Amino acid sequence: MKATSYLSFGAALAVAYRWYIDGVRFNALTAFFLAFFVTSWLPELLIKIRFFVFQKINDTTSLEVPCEGIRGKTFKWLYNNKAVNLRSIQSGYGLSDFFWYLLAPAHSIHQEHTETEDIRYKITSTFTRKICNVRKDKLERLASKYTRRLLLKKNQGGFLSSWEASRFWIGSTWKASSDACASGGNEEEAAIVRLRDLFFPVFERILFEIVFDCELPDELNQVICDSAENVINAIKGGTPRDMTKRKALTQALERFLRDDPNGRKLEIDPRICAKEWALFLQGVFFTTAVVQLSEGIAHIGVALAQNPKSMRRLRETLRRDAATVDDEGNDEEGKGASPVARSKISQKKMGLTSESFSTAIVTEALRLWPLFGDAHRITSDTIRVPRDLKKKERALSESEDDVVRVIPKGTVLIFNYPKFHADGARSSYGSNHADFEPMRWVSKRTGGGGLTERNENIIPFGVAGNRPCPGKRISQILLRSVTREMVKHVDFYSPVEHTRSLPCGGLCVVKKRVKSNQRSTVCSRSTLIPTLLVHVYVSFDSLRRSFLQLVHGAAQLRESRKLKLAGTFFSHYPPSAKGMMDRAHKPCPTNQKDEALRC
Repeated sequence: MKATSYLSFGAALAVAYRWYIDGVRFNALTAFFLAFFVTSWLPELLIKIRFFVFQKINDTTSLEVPCEGIRGKTFKWLYNNKAVNLRSIQSGYGLSDFFWYLLAPAHSIHQEHTETEDIRYKITSTFTRKICNVRKDKLERLASKYTRRLLLKKNQGGFLSSWEASRFWIGSTWKASSDACASGGNEEEAAIVRLRDLFFPVFERILFEIVFDCELPDELNQVICDSAENVINAIKGGTPRDMTKRKALTQALERFLRDDPNGRKLEIDPRICAKEWALFLQGVFFTTAVVQLSEGIAHIGVALAQNPKSMRRLRETLRRDAATVDDEGNDEEGKGASPVARSKISQKKMGLTSESFSTAIVTEALRLWPLFGDAHRITSDTIRVPRDLKKKERALSESEDDVVRVIPKGTVLIFNYPKFHADGARSSYGSNHADFEPMRWVSKRTGGGGLTERNENIIPFGVAGNRPCPGKRISQILLRSVTREMVKHVDFYSPVEHTRSLPCGGLCVVKKRVKSNQRSTVCSRSTLIPTLLVHVYVSFDSLRRSFLQLVHGAAQLRESRKLKLAGTFFSHYPPSAKGMMDRAHKPCPTNQKDEALRC
């Protein structure tokens, strides 16, 4: 994008200078070139401003890592340090208040924000582990079921015309006779969508069935979509938070918990009231999980759309897997083997499988565009960072020569995931370290680079010693499964700039595949017009979003500083008070302002 920036800037200067010489005033063409230039660098500048604000927002000392002396293995050592254990307890206003504000009303009971010593964390983490203990074949079945339902369901309005899909359209559906399928009378259909928003309902339905063991009612699906969409857009600064939509989800989940129409009662700990359990489910499963999975599949979709070689390789592995199962893996009823059995059969026969390659695709996408931009932790004690990890015991002594940095107690550590993933990338991944290349994670035995996450700077789900994401396993399985189903049934094209924040939500042209061996081409009659429209739309939408982020971001900072949600909560429930950490019933006001604490 830098070349485009320089080109557009040069063109704007040339046009402006020529018109200045000719005595012509500033007009629309100059404005267009300048706007195009601004859209090229403003999003990147906003990301830098965001991390700068995260450092300066805290009234207490803060430190962003990686930094000089804290890189690679030392970064992981610090992240795993036992003194880096506080989540939200700050002496003054800071990131805790800001993040609580963004995730309200489910902030105080959210598993990411509760302290390790708090009995509520022990209760909710046990519940989460139980829910996440789902068999792999069930997760794959649910992913296949709901992805197919979204992409293949026939509706009167045509391709992607169900409520779940059409509410996230950017444009209409284009149809054109396919030369490849003309003999069969089929038509190619394409639509412009945001992949993130398109897959919201898919992951909502999957997670709801995992939690409640029944299908998600359509009316509740819409409520979850509205709430989750508002949270992610508010986090990105695209819109102010809408507490009406969020509280509607809280009330719907609370009603469902108390009066499940299917007669199934979720086993929840009675020490936490139904309202707080509803807030917990809303925050952890139907906001964070839904948003992060949808963001993940949007990144994967855009990456594959812009790297057709990887998409073709995945489709080839899928065809070979299917052929191998036809030869050796059919069961007695002729319905075919499970995905797990198919992977084992094909791996024995030809090496690279759709399972292993889709795993590599997910890993590479999360390396380049980690779902979490940063995680903040607060130190409970002074930490002496050793210059050499092999001599870390000596660093605990009084010798300053063995210490690279002393981090005081109460420091807010901001762990910058994208910066850590990019640190030392050239030495680890080579000159193409910035390219999307999944084969680097495939074993050498099957022609890949043989890299492993354990040995590289990649922690998309956190570190093992400091409460990593409990949904890591099911997230990886679901992302792999949805990716395979997606490339089976649709083609997608995207000209957007692929950044970690992905403010456009993964804007793509999605085209239905009418034949499994159909060759993808962006120049087909059904996709040419929508692809050109996406190009034009993105150029102007980026500028609009950038200014909205500046306006809404400033307003959010101001209001979060006024409310001080984390500070207010801990003033009501001081952690140092006797027995407070063993108290499970600690309700928080739902409107975040003046309402009395009650459940």
